[in-house]
Amino acid sequence: MGLDQARWPLFLLLVLTVIVPTACLLWFMVQTMESERQAVRHRLGEMVRRQLAAARDRLEARWEDRVSALLEAGGQGEAPGRFAATVHTGLVDGVVILDDRGIPAYPHTDRPDEEELIVKDPTWIQAQDLEFRQRDASSAASAYGDIAEYSVAPGQAGLALLARARCLARSGEVKPAIEILTSTLAASPFRNVRDGAGRLIQLGAMLRSLHLMKDRESATYKKTVKKLTDRLNDYSEPCPLSRRRLFIMKALHSLLSGGNTSAANTSMFPTQKAEELTADYMESHLTRPEQAHVSTFSLTGFWLSDPMHRDRSFLSPCRVRNVWQLVLPDSGMVILFKQDRLQQEMATVQKELALPDDAVLALQPPGAAETGSGEALFQPTGWPHAGWQLTLDRAGGRLLTESADRETTFTLWMGLLFIAATVAVAALMAHLIGRQIRITRLKNDLVATVTHELKTPLASIRLLVDTLLENKTEDPTRTREYLELIARENARLGHLIENFLTFSRMERNKKAFDFAPVHVEEVVNEALTMMGERLESAGFRVECSFAEPLPQVTADSAALVTVLLNLVDNAIKYSAGDRWIAVRVDADEDHVIIEVEDHGMGMTGREIRRIFDRFYQADRSLTRSAGGCGLGLSIVKFMMEAHGGTIEVASRSGEGTIFTLRLPHGTER
Repeated sequence: MGLDQARWPLFLLLVLTVIVPTACLLWFMVQTMESERQAVRHRLGEMVRRQLAAARDRLEARWEDRVSALLEAGGQGEAPGRFAATVHTGLVDGVVILDDRGIPAYPHTDRPDEEELIVKDPTWIQAQDLEFRQRDASSAASAYGDIAEYSVAPGQAGLALLARARCLARSGEVKPAIEILTSTLAASPFRNVRDGAGRLIQLGAMLRSLHLMKDRESATYKKTVKKLTDRLNDYSEPCPLSRRRLFIMKALHSLLSGGNTSAANTSMFPTQKAEELTADYMESHLTRPEQAHVSTFSLTGFWLSDPMHRDRSFLSPCRVRNVWQLVLPDSGMVILFKQDRLQQEMATVQKELALPDDAVLALQPPGAAETGSGEALFQPTGWPHAGWQLTLDRAGGRLLTESADRETTFTLWMGLLFIAATVAVAALMAHLIGRQIRITRLKNDLVATVTHELKTPLASIRLLVDTLLENKTEDPTRTREYLELIARENARLGHLIENFLTFSRMERNKKAFDFAPVHVEEVVNEALTMMGERLESAGFRVECSFAEPLPQVTADSAALVTVLLNLVDNAIKYSAGDRWIAVRVDADEDHVIIEVEDHGMGMTGREIRRIFDRFYQADRSLTRSAGGCGLGLSIVKFMMEAHGGTIEVASRSGEGTIFTLRLPHGTER
């Protein structure tokens, strides 16, 4: 109960100094962190909104610059040249050039009227009959050659030469055919000649000659490829029809790459991708009026299927997937942009604004599902992205929470450090107070023990002295017996006082030892002689043995006697049955070994670990009746350590105990 009562103040101190302040601090920290998080989120939200507004303004400025550059590049001139100039800016993916009526002028929506190039005379009819019905390619080639020779019109002569080359190739005369295609038809009179479908015959002649040439390393082949490439990249007059240009581009790629168009070098034609996208756009957006006449060789009257788009100046979706159009009515252009280009542009804006690397600035078109984390912020865009939204997000969705987490983490760590400091201080205070309580309790126990231990021999001596003074017995033998009892009690009292004085000096570390060479057997004999009368009166048998020879040890003889007296005294107190004690002295190379063995009550493992603690006593009736205050073994250990020795104990409950002392020899102190 005393121990529990002593712990209540410590528990109350712990509650008052740690638990209550810690609980209050944790509540305050939670409120502070939440407030800090909300404040940081608000500040970051405002900062991100300003960044989004800056991104919107930057985007509008870039589009103003882009449109100005496009108007400057493609605002004037013929339609094909305007198309090429606009594409060469690298700012668009495609473009449609409109005329004053809003009809596409490039890419072409129709073809020229068919010319009466084929003269219906017997010679031309005969040549066609030889080629197609009689399949006499050689004769047909000769007939076409005659037509070309006497023909005055360049168009008719050019078509005749083209037919002659075709027939020569079929008849196996490849070289003459190539000569016509690469030399004769390459002359300037045939530069503007078109066939009935509006196709420039020079381009077709060059492509056909490349198919006929087998040696791709020849100078003629390379020259023809270069000449054809230059003509396809030339958007000045005479200009081939857009679909014909795109067809020859693809055919030339296929020819040069062996049919593998994916491996073709598209850098040969910088406008090819734009031609392809624009062709898809025209195919999906142009329709024919209901009353337009469509003949075999004439396609006329194509108009924009959605005329309302012609008056809009905002990005709007078109019928080509992931392609957006921007109509510039004043310049007569419909600019086409792939959605990827619009998104990639945001990376440039992000770099210009020096946003964090892990921030993602994106552009979402109208109607698109919102992407990004729940922390993403959105900002409506301005011209020309009507209905679009700018989004600013960070990978992992921590744009708004990361800085807040840093602030709250700092607050948390500071609070934890404060709590740890409070706990440490409380623990130190509890330790100090507990230590003080234990010291106070030990002092009280010591006073009680000393009082009891001193009171017993003093009471016995007083009783014996009073008996002698009253002279109640005149028997000399009884008188001597009383005097011997007084002497024993006096010796016991002196032993107790000596232990207390030794303990006091030990506590103050002021024990002075007089080291000198000592014979251990003399020390043992002296101790046993001093304890002889007590051993005899208690009925103990003592066996003492010494090894020969025994070296001297450097020690304080009186201290060693005190050590042995305490060990023998413990053996007497703790032996209730077999009253037998053995003292053995031996030596090895380094130590003199003294063993004190008894057949007493023994000790448990827990008791063995504590027997050298000051004031420790096994709480047994035999111990209490035998007296003692729990200082003997602590004094023994102190003295052995002062002599550079050790003490060991081996014991089993109910079987006795062996104390082993080891003292170094041969060392001068």
